[in-house]
Amino acid sequence: MREIEVDCLPTSIPDFIEVDVSNLGIHDSIHIEELVVPDSVKKHFAENFTIVTCTVVKEEVVVAPVEGAVAVAEPEVIAKGKKEEEGAEGAPGDKKAAPAAGGDKKAAAPAKGGDKK
Repeated sequence: MREIEVDCLPTSIPDFIEVDVSNLGIHDSIHIEELVVPDSVKKHFAENFTIVTCTVVKEEVVVAPVEGAVAVAEPEVIAKGKKEEEGAEGAPGDKKAAPAAGGDKKAAAPAKGGDKK
């Protein structure tokens, strides 16, 4: 929390409220009612919110690579979907299928979503 409401004269509004956290232990906290303000200032709050909490930040340990260590291979990524079969005249991965023997017109039709003119 960075701001609190106070009741006072405009000339008595404090620029800041100093909070001493030097005696806080792990998981200790300071609430609004514990703040020390000048006598001319009254703290205005409905709930006694936490202002400060002391916690521990866990740091990730970075391990340096060891000389002579075997590197772990990355897993192979396998694409989803059917593999296209090699046509009589087409190369592998060629998207256009060759017409089937006997003149089947469906085999030579463009794929769905193609240009319609």
